[in-house]
Amino acid sequence: LRDWVEALPPSLQLRQEDASSQVARHIVMLHLSFNQCVVLATRPILLHVFRISNRIGGTTEEISQATLALASTCSHSAGHSYRLLMRSWVNGSFFTLDYLSAQYLFASATILAISSLSNDSHAKSHQNDLESATHLLRQLSMLGNLAASEFCGHLDAVLRSIATFKAGRGESTEGSNLVQASPAAIRPDTVTTE
Repeated sequence: LRDWVEALPPSLQLRQEDASSQVARHIVMLHLSFNQCVVLATRPILLHVFRISNRIGGTTEEISQATLALASTCSHSAGHSYRLLMRSWVNGSFFTLDYLSAQYLFASATILAISSLSNDSHAKSHQNDLESATHLLRQLSMLGNLAASEFCGHLDAVLRSIATFKAGRGESTEGSNLVQASPAAIRPDTVTTE
């Protein structure tokens, strides 16, 4: 997959200088689709690493470097999708009622949720990205995106499971404001866009 993305013509590649400018929607969607393929291919490995590291006391010493690299690739791809979607939201090019954007955001949030539980140096960053992704998904739901409303219910279940998991490990969940009522219970006519 890496060879495919590197072989893209320059007009379809994302460049660092594109970070502050608006990128054509078809290019963003192409990269979101690519990231989703990577996530789908590597998510089982991320879950495997998560299970093993939690079974043996939070270490990854018994896990091969190749396996850890694939798990990291999953987290990186989800984070890249999240950043592309947030940039689209900030630039005003996000389609509020689009199913695929909500689905990519939900898929990224679930991977970021798992990654935020790891003991690596990126866990706090993943937690912050998860909070922002959750907030954006809830905003989309309140603005009428039906897919986002459905995904919010699923994400709330994931967040409750994380809170239970952290409580089982003796970790505090006080700083997190993620687990709250689903926005489906909030009336859309009370939402302001100011």
